[in-house]
Amino acid sequence: MILFKKKKGESHSELAYRTLRENIMQIQMEPGAVVNEIQLAEEMKISRTPVHEAVGRLREERLIEVIPRRQSRVALLDVAYINEGFFMRSTLEPAVIRAAAGNLSSRQVSQLRQNLEHQKRILDGTAGEPLLNFFMYDDAFHKSIYLAANKENIYYSTRRLISHLDWIRYLVTALGGYDEGYLSFQNHQEIFNMLLFGVPASFPLERFVRRHMIGFRRYLPRLMEEYPHYFQM
Repeated sequence: MILFKKKKGESHSELAYRTLRENIMQIQMEPGAVVNEIQLAEEMKISRTPVHEAVGRLREERLIEVIPRRQSRVALLDVAYINEGFFMRSTLEPAVIRAAAGNLSSRQVSQLRQNLEHQKRILDGTAGEPLLNFFMYDDAFHKSIYLAANKENIYYSTRRLISHLDWIRYLVTALGGYDEGYLSFQNHQEIFNMLLFGVPASFPLERFVRRHMIGFRRYLPRLMEEYPHYFQM
């Protein structure tokens, strides 16, 4: 299990949530694995209550499921949820980008620029971090766009619908099948420029966003064949 240090101002519940979510995403806690709250609390050196609260949040995101009269388990990947998440993001994010474009504060610009620089260092191998961490910064980059568009509530409301789409990105990379990191980074740079200078009227933003997201879906058939126990059939 990957353990994280508590961030400044972060509660134990938030730390437990972040720790469990990243371990699920990075396949340290495999699909179908038993979720033992007492054992997890001992590993994180915190009480069981914040772990229980974190498990509840992850149930809402469909990443943990409760089997009646038995125990909690990490959910299995569901293709229907993956497709639903793709539809949600590809439909919503062009509108969010347009709403944020040209409205960033100097602080938001600086944060996004630092985020992009760190993405590049991870891809170059100079950040001293595993490739999977790229997606932590990828997620933070897209979250920043929602915040810049003043759509924070929408961002958190959609987490439940896009969780399995996010998960498949980690899975493909963890299993050594993803080789499009630089393309994704270049797309982020293009989005950053649109946020700074606006979206040209003739630019096909909807098609661009779909193309940015669709690379992972082509790996699904092979993953389902090689790891059928990870998927809900």
